[in-house]
Amino acid sequence: MTCAGKAFAAVLLCFVMAAPSQSPEPRRFKRQLSPGETDITNITLAANQFLHIEVLQSGHDVAVALREPGGRVVVESDIGNGAYGPETVVFVAETSGSYSLEIKLGDLQAEPGDCEINILSVHKATAQDIKIVAAYRLFYQAERWRRDRSPAAPAHCDRRIC
Repeated sequence: MTCAGKAFAAVLLCFVMAAPSQSPEPRRFKRQLSPGETDITNITLAANQFLHIEVLQSGHDVAVALREPGGRVVVESDIGNGAYGPETVVFVAETSGSYSLEIKLGDLQAEPGDCEINILSVHKATAQDIKIVAAYRLFYQAERWRRDRSPAAPAHCDRRIC
């Protein structure tokens, strides 16, 4: 199994074993995206809160980033699923404050399009949530190695994939 495959399997296992969401009904809304522009949604989190967001792509590839109150990027998602499917953000806040979810089109030459933002869960982090975040971090790293064909990939990875 490839690095990305192992990381993805770990993520799936964490979600299968996870307890049901402790959040109220998911919040869903659409955003119109134009090339070169960044859509920003602010989300207030308390320290030790778990956040689970899916940005659904519908014909346009998007890149997603979550910034902490100080402006540092804490999660980036731009996996190799093309113009359809979810970009997932999972995160446990270290500090309270306003976090910024940034979404932009991956292709500057693309026509304007839309995406759907689903805030699936916000609740006090559990031990299982922390495992989910760790598994996603591994998956995101494997995706970056695959996308960039990085020589930094571990020696046991097939460099044609990682």
